Amino acid sequence: MLFVQMSRHAGLGDLTGLRGVMSEGVRMVGVFTIIASVAMAVTAPHLVRVLAPTVSGESVDAVAWVLRVMCIGLVPLGASVMIKQAYFALEDGRTVFLIHIPMTLAWLGVAYGVQAFTEPQWWVRGIALGLAATNTVAVLLRLLGLRERLGGVDGRRLLVTHAKALLAAAAATVVGVVLMTVAPQTWAEMGARAVVSSGLLTVGIAGAMLVVYGIASRLLRVEEANAVVRAVTRRVRRVR
Repeated sequence: MLFVQMSRHAGLGDLTGLRGVMSEGVRMVGVFTIIASVAMAVTAPHLVRVLAPTVSGESVDAVAWVLRVMCIGLVPLGASVMIKQAYFALEDGRTVFLIHIPMTLAWLGVAYGVQAFTEPQWWVRGIALGLAATNTVAVLLRLLGLRERLGGVDGRRLLVTHAKALLAAAAATVVGVVLMTVAPQTWAEMGARAVVSSGLLTVGIAGAMLVVYGIASRLLRVEEANAVVRAVTRRVRRVR
């Protein structure tokens, strides 16, 4: 839907309108991916136990740390995908391709850098960190590329919204960490009971974090949070 709107504005030569739609999309995606990132990072061990029910507790812990590192790149990934749509609306696939070159270099540089200076148990985490780095590079370069073409990228609103969402996510993270501390560590166990328990704990802890995030977002007046809720509600009604 947002891509259609951006394409319409681009076709009419309305770069201000295109910039506004892109900014709205990045802010809405950011509000969602920020809470998704911290929720996955906090509940990672239980989530991995559900997805890999037969592996040992040591393996669950190792994979959970990789997942946590990958969560660092989820917010820039969502933003970079949305910003890329603006390039496609402008029919500029060439710049999108060229930006992938430094993105790849960032990924390889971080991954091989970690491999060169750390012990083997950190290498897979280094690859995950490289993915986060490449997504961050993508956001920065794509925004810089659009800044002159669109007469700005609504940077202040982007920063303010993401800062408020991060504050709300910090409050949610505190609650999630406390719950993870007092909850049984069923992720370290094996068997059907452990899998079911970890699944319930994942839903419960993530749900509590979402509630705190929603309340904090309302107090901080993160308008995009309400827009995300409305969008999800509309889709649920369509499914029904």
